[in-house]
Amino acid sequence: RLQRRDGEVLWLSTTVRLEKKIERGVNGGGHEEGDEIRGFSVDVTEAKLVERTLRLLARISEEANRSLDAEEIVHHLAAACVPDVGDGCCVVLEGAEADALPSFSTSTWSTPEQALLAEKLEALPADPTSPYYPTNAPILVRDVQATLAKLDDARAAVLRELGAHSYLAVPLVAGERRLGTLSMWSCMPSRVMDEHAMLLVAEIGRRTVQALENAR
Repeated sequence: RLQRRDGEVLWLSTTVRLEKKIERGVNGGGHEEGDEIRGFSVDVTEAKLVERTLRLLARISEEANRSLDAEEIVHHLAAACVPDVGDGCCVVLEGAEADALPSFSTSTWSTPEQALLAEKLEALPADPTSPYYPTNAPILVRDVQATLAKLDDARAAVLRELGAHSYLAVPLVAGERRLGTLSMWSCMPSRVMDEHAMLLVAEIGRRTVQALENAR
C-alpha cells in the first residue's frame, strides 16, 4: 500500500526472490559474488477497490438491518460510510405520516472540526437556488470551490473553511415516494466524487431505503 503526497492510495502486489549473483570473467568463467534481490510489482488498485467496495456494501447492509428504528438505521448508515466513501456523510429523512417516518437528520464526519462546521452549514436557511439544494435527481459537484461565487456569503465561508472539494447527493426513494436525501462530501483532493462514487452511493441509498421499508 503506497500513499502519494496528494493522498491518493495505490495498491501493489510485489513478488521478490533471492538470487545468487554471478560475476562473469573475460574468459566466460564466473564466480559467486553473493546474493541479490530481484522482483517486480503489479498495480492491483482496481481489484483492491472492487474487493473493498463489496466488503463495504456487505457491512452497510449489516449495519442498516441492525435495528427497526428509522433514526438508528440512518445513524448506523452514516457512520459506516465514513471514511471509506467520503469525509462526511449526511442523511436527511423528510418525514411523512403515510410512511410512518420521522423528520430527522444525522451526519458523520472524519474529524470533530468538520462536524462542527457541518452543523453551521445545516443551520443556514435553505436556498433553492443553490447547487446543493436537494431534488428528485442525483446531484454531483466535482469542484465545490468553483461554486462558491454562486452561493451566499455565509454558506461559501463555511464550505471554504471546511475545505470541501467535491459533493454528491442521491434521493432516497421508495417507489414514487421520496423519503429523504443521502449526501456525501469529500475534503481531500485525492478523493473526487465522480460517476463511480455516484453509483456506489446510489446503491447505498437503495439498501437504506430497503432497511427503512423493512422497519415500517
